Amino acid sequence: MSGGIVRASDYWRQQDEQFWAYVRVLSEKRGYAKRGADSVAAYSLAECKVTLGELDRDPAVLDETDLGARLVDYFAYRAHELNDVARKKLLEANEAKELFNNIVDKYCTTATELHNNKGVLVAVEYGVRGGVNVRVPMNKQKGVKRELSFLTGMVNILFSYELQGQPFEDDPRRLPVIDREGELFAAMSRRLDGAYPSSVNPRALWEIKEYYYITTFGSKISDAVYISQLDGHERHEIVEATGVPIDLYLFVDAYDTWWTKGKAYLCRLVDAVNKGVVDEVVVGRECMEAIPRLVHTW
Repeated sequence: MSGGIVRASDYWRQQDEQFWAYVRVLSEKRGYAKRGADSVAAYSLAECKVTLGELDRDPAVLDETDLGARLVDYFAYRAHELNDVARKKLLEANEAKELFNNIVDKYCTTATELHNNKGVLVAVEYGVRGGVNVRVPMNKQKGVKRELSFLTGMVNILFSYELQGQPFEDDPRRLPVIDREGELFAAMSRRLDGAYPSSVNPRALWEIKEYYYITTFGSKISDAVYISQLDGHERHEIVEATGVPIDLYLFVDAYDTWWTKGKAYLCRLVDAVNKGVVDEVVVGRECMEAIPRLVHTW
C-alpha cells in the first residue's frame, strides 16, 4: 500500500481465516482508535493477550505459532498506512471542489446543464477531450451544500479521458451480469457506480463513497463498508464459477467523515483489501494517480 491507495500486500493476502478472525475480534474489542486520539491504534502482543483474556479466550494461542507476531505486525502496518499515508489524501469539501474544477479545466471541452421537468438542475454533462461524454450528478444536499458530486465527477472524467473513446458506464442503473451468448449465467445483487466496458460481462466494477457535507455520523458509512463486503463476495463467486477476471474498486473521500469520525471503517477497508474482498480502495486525491494505472492494467 502506498501513496494513499489501499492496495493489497501479497504477504497479508496469504493469511488464513483464523488470522482474519483474530484481526476482527481484537480490533473490535480494543477499539480501532483510542478515544479522543487523532490516529489509528496498533496493539502490542501483551495488549492482544490481555484482550483475549478479557474475552475468555486462551491467550496462549498467540505464542504457540507465529500468529501473535503476525497480528502485531499487521496492526502496525495498518496503523502506519492510514495514519501516515492515506489520511493525507482525504479532502475537505472545498479542496475536493478545487481539484474537481482543475480536472474539468484540464480534461473537458464542454459542460451542459441537465434539468428535470421542474427546471431543477440535476446533473452536468461534460465533454471529455478524446473521451466519451460523462454525466456528473448533483449531490443530495440542500441549500448552499447542494453541489456537484465532486469525487464522482473526478472519477468519471478521468476514466473517460484515460479510456480515450472506449466505452464504459459511468452510471449503469442496472445489475452487473455475466452472460454467455445471450443466456444469463450470473448476476450480482445491486447496481454499482461504474463498469468497464459494460455492466454486462464487466472487466472492472467500482463504487464511489463521498460524504463531503454530512454533519452527523449515521449508518451510511457503515453500510458502505458492509455493502462492499457483499459486492466482493459475489464477485468472487462469479469469478470462481466463470474463470473470467473482474476487478472491484472502491473510491472514498471526505476527511471529516472518513477520518475524524470513521477511522474504524477505514481500518475495515484495509482489512477488506488485504483479505481479497476488494482489489483497491482509492482515497481522495489519489484518483489522479490510480485511474491511469488501473486503465493500463485492463
